[in-house]
Amino acid sequence: MSYTTNAREMTRAYFDSLMLEERLVDAVVPDLSTTLFGETFSTPITTTALSHLKKFNPGFEKPMEAYAGGAAMANTMHWIGMCESEEFRNVMACGAKTVRFVKPYADKDKIFFQLKEAEAAGAIAVGIDIDHTFDGKGN
Repeated sequence: MSYTTNAREMTRAYFDSLMLEERLVDAVVPDLSTTLFGETFSTPITTTALSHLKKFNPGFEKPMEAYAGGAAMANTMHWIGMCESEEFRNVMACGAKTVRFVKPYADKDKIFFQLKEAEAAGAIAVGIDIDHTFDGKGN
């Protein structure tokens, strides 16, 4: 008998000798569901608004769609950042309830096009973030 097995048996015997009994009074399984933007999700934990996953995972086929598919399977809110129309449509086809973030492009028409595209595709919310700049001066 090894030391580990002996220690485990001794610990088990000690706990058994205490005659402790677990009793859960009025215990319930917690409900983690959360409602955001009029949609109910299984968890308050959401994805983050990622972009360009293919660039960082060149060997992975359609990583943005896989990311959205995982969110759909988990029934959690999905966020997406920079992407072009085709990729966005593919992500939306995965069935994830998605929030679309658009960058503050100098081309305002591109901003409004992407916001309208997201709305038409059924995004549950849209927004513009400012965490990404397009020149070295923060513009």
